[in-house]
Amino acid sequence: MLFHRRNILLSRNHKKVVEYRNYYLPNNFPVLLLTGPKWIISPVASSTLHFHNCLELGYCHEGSGTLEFGNGKSIHFSAGDVTCIPRNIPHTTYSDRDALSRWSWIFLQPERLFPNSALHAINATLFQHPPDSYIVPNEMVPRGSLLMEASIEELAVADVDHHLAKAYLFTLFLEVARFHSKMSEADTSFHTGYWQSETGISRIAPVLDYIEENYMNPISVEELAQICHLSLTHFRRTFESVMHISPLYYLNSVRIEKACDFLVNTDANILAIAQMAGFSTPSNFHRQFGRMMRITPSEYRRSMREGKLTADPPNNMEYNGWLEPEADPGQET
Repeated sequence: MLFHRRNILLSRNHKKVVEYRNYYLPNNFPVLLLTGPKWIISPVASSTLHFHNCLELGYCHEGSGTLEFGNGKSIHFSAGDVTCIPRNIPHTTYSDRDALSRWSWIFLQPERLFPNSALHAINATLFQHPPDSYIVPNEMVPRGSLLMEASIEELAVADVDHHLAKAYLFTLFLEVARFHSKMSEADTSFHTGYWQSETGISRIAPVLDYIEENYMNPISVEELAQICHLSLTHFRRTFESVMHISPLYYLNSVRIEKACDFLVNTDANILAIAQMAGFSTPSNFHRQFGRMMRITPSEYRRSMREGKLTADPPNNMEYNGWLEPEADPGQET
């Protein structure tokens, strides 16, 4: 089950269209794999950047190309390279014309996958690193390539061994951390705050992180505004210009997403799930759930378990399939 939110905005500095993508990660194993022969990247540089709600690990199986970021920085990649891009970092990828690249991606949330480990701290500090460190070159870290291949192979099987997959990903994170340590020692300009700017995305990124990590607790819009060091009015205006929805609607949509997961993967009663998802009263939970899902929580649980409901949790905007190759105006179709 995938859950996507696709919201369009225009970067003030680079006049690029940007999409926000929210990937549904199951609570019992918060990992999503995208792999297969169709994931071939177009050589046409996209006019669209994107950022997402979780960490993206990418692996270039073959070919080469360019990874472009929202601040104008571009980095070349080759076959065997691993990418490790934090949430809330605008970016896009395109192939070299003479070497189309094929990719696999693993989306995950380390703080949920490794709750009792210090690895989630690595995920938090990735945001502070310059984009040069987001590509882990095969020639510098060959074990990273091997571990990524092993992770993809294990996650691709129907009866995935979660313990083995977690072991591969845990070790891969250690390799990434070691690589970042070497990068910081070699580059004196490697410093905190690289991505801090006045663009809308960077201004609200701390709030997106805060909601993802604290959705189960009481959260007010005033509290979110304080996190961004903005007035309430300015925060509302900035958030809605970026996400095209209000902060409260976004908060409730995240909570409903979590509730859907609890309904399917736990035996907790509806009252307990309302509390687990962060709703203060059962009536508010039922009202918001019905508004977004068009059915009651009990109906959703029963239908999902009986295989009668295949719909994903609600989209805020229509999702069109962001990784389909874009038309190349220089080639016949």
